[in-house]
Amino acid sequence: LCDETGTLLVCDEIQCGTGRTGRFLMSQHDDIRPDVVTLAKPLAGGLPMGACVVTAELAETLVPGDHGSTFAGGPFVTRAALVVLDELKNGLLDAIATRGKQLKSGLEHLAKDHSRITEVRGRGLMLGIKMESGAPELQKALYRAGLITNCTSGEVVRLLPPYVVTKADVDRALEILAGCLASL
Repeated sequence: LCDETGTLLVCDEIQCGTGRTGRFLMSQHDDIRPDVVTLAKPLAGGLPMGACVVTAELAETLVPGDHGSTFAGGPFVTRAALVVLDELKNGLLDAIATRGKQLKSGLEHLAKDHSRITEVRGRGLMLGIKMESGAPELQKALYRAGLITNCTSGEVVRLLPPYVVTKADVDRALEILAGCLASL
C-alpha cells in the first residue's frame, strides 16, 4: 500500500528492535522493508541512545543541521551501543532467538493446563500471556515470587527477559509461572 501510494513506511522499533525479538529488527520477521526505522532502548543496553535509520535514497535528502540532539554522540553511550551491536553479531542474537523459543514453548505448554490463558503471543524475548481474567493478580503473585513482569492491555502479562537470560533462568521463570497460575 505504501509503495502504491508513495507513502513512506516508518517502523517504530524503539522497544522491539535491536534484537529483542530474535532478529535485529522486528520487521524482518515478515520481510517488511521500512523506509525509516527508529531504534532506542536496547541499542545501548538501556542507556539513553536513539537512532533513526533510513534508506539510502532518504539519506541523500538529509542535510547537515537538519537533525540533532543536545546529547548526541556522547562517547560513553556510543561505546555502549557499539558493544551491544558487537554482541548481537557474535551470537547474542541467536541466543535471544533460542531462549525466546524455549520460553514461548513453555508458556504454550502452561496454557494447555490453565484455561484462563487464552493466548501466548510475541516473538523472541518479547512475549505476552493473554488471560481470560486475573492478569493483574497473576502479575502481583509473580512479583512476590521473584519474577518481574507487567500488565499491559488489561489482561495481558508481558514478559521482557534480559538479553542475557540463560536456559536455567527460563526454566526457573516457567516454574514460578506454573506455581502462581496454580494458586490463582
